Amino acid sequence: MGDQIARAEDFERKAEKKLSSWGFFGSKHEDAAELYDKSANAYKLAKSWDKAGATYVKLANCHLKSESKHEAATAYVDAAHCYKKTNVNEAISCLEQAVNMLCDIGRLNMAARYYKIARAEDFERKAEKKLSSWGFFGSKHEDAAELYDKSANAYKLAKSWDKAGATYVKLANCHLKSESKHEAATAYVDAAHCYKKTNVNEAISCLEQAVNMLCDIGRLNMAARYYKEIAELYESEQNIEKAIEFFERAADFFQNEEVTTSANQCKQKVAQFAAQIEQYPKSIEIYEEIARHSLNNNLLKYGVKGHLLNAGICQLCKGDVVAITNALERYQDLDPTFSGTREYRFLADIAAAVDEEDIAKFTDVVKEFDSMTPLDAWKTTLLLRVKEKLKSKELEEDDLT
Repeated sequence: MGDQIARAEDFERKAEKKLSSWGFFGSKHEDAAELYDKSANAYKLAKSWDKAGATYVKLANCHLKSESKHEAATAYVDAAHCYKKTNVNEAISCLEQAVNMLCDIGRLNMAARYYKIARAEDFERKAEKKLSSWGFFGSKHEDAAELYDKSANAYKLAKSWDKAGATYVKLANCHLKSESKHEAATAYVDAAHCYKKTNVNEAISCLEQAVNMLCDIGRLNMAARYYKEIAELYESEQNIEKAIEFFERAADFFQNEEVTTSANQCKQKVAQFAAQIEQYPKSIEIYEEIARHSLNNNLLKYGVKGHLLNAGICQLCKGDVVAITNALERYQDLDPTFSGTREYRFLADIAAAVDEEDIAKFTDVVKEFDSMTPLDAWKTTLLLRVKEKLKSKELEEDDLT
């Protein structure tokens, strides 16, 4: 760290010497700017934030002398990012300078963004000042919460997602101090929605905090929604085991609240992922259970054949022909109309092809069904597994002969 400060001071001294020397006006400021940039970077590496900020301001002034307003604005922004660590007022002042220059050169989008960040930091500073001041316990946390809310919204408008998320967490803590759990949960959800853009793990952590609070105050329907959202985030990260865990939690909560459609959607996700990782009995049990419950519901009964088809395909993946035949008989008992459907005929024909170990027949049956009712990626993947098992059996028999 000492070496970096020595290097920074050396570059800074050379820059000042360059400025005081004779030379072409533009050229000496450009040369000094290059030295100040190196000096500021060295101060940053040494974590000497005030010196780094002050040196970036000198760099900005060099760019202004060379009439390079865009570069000057960039240097002021760099100065602000250093000052943020030690002196928020200086950081805001530097951002305001950057905004003025960006407006002068017509970079209004960038100017608007830095203006919003400056406003956000100002609100945040006021909130922290309010919390550190003397006052009635509940009142000062309510006042700070209002300021944090404005700060988080300004960070959001600037698309500074990490800062927005962190500020919403501060807002949640203020609401907790005021014993307002519902508002705290809402702030954690807002934080999660910001973090989703940059940091999925932080988003999940915030949603879990929100769920805990919603459970405490009996808002189970909302808790279920956020469990589902957590599951979807794990799904997006390809963390199948965790996705299953949270879809199951969401399904249980929706079921307890009698939100049947949402519960079934989550259960189907569990079944889909369970089959994906070859937990076929679990998948079969879920699809059969959904089919059973759907028969008595006028809105859901039309989906029964689809659930039984999915259960049947999972039966096929187990490779037990007797189990498949028994399952088809059970499905007819469960729903007498099922035997007249294309789905039943498809499963029966596939089961026959598996029993006969006839790959050509298997392929023809799948092609015919797909031409009438296109198979989705999940069904296609499972059917390919069944076909691969048939091929393996055929190779084993060839080896034996």
